[in-house]
Amino acid sequence: MEITGDGKDELEVVGDGIDIACLVMCLRKKVGHADILTVEVVKNKPEEKKPEPEEPKPVPPPFHCSGYYYAPPPPSPPMLLCEEPSSSCHIIQV
Repeated sequence: MEITGDGKDELEVVGDGIDIACLVMCLRKKVGHADILTVEVVKNKPEEKKPEPEEPKPVPPPFHCSGYYYAPPPPSPPMLLCEEPSSSCHIIQV
């Protein structure tokens, strides 16, 4: 129900199964004067399609650090190996 009109002197009723004659009789008892201006069939308004909310993207699992590790030792400097031929003669000192 809605009160409409320039002077707020009209009552608009929308719905199914409303007995118009009974409504006018009740209004005449309460208010004094009531007239039926129009009776129409109300067509259903097309429902506005609401955009579907996007599904939340799955959150990747957090990066797991499995502990602290020691750093590897620094590389050793290059070495030069020289092999001298061994002699079969040994000197023994007493």
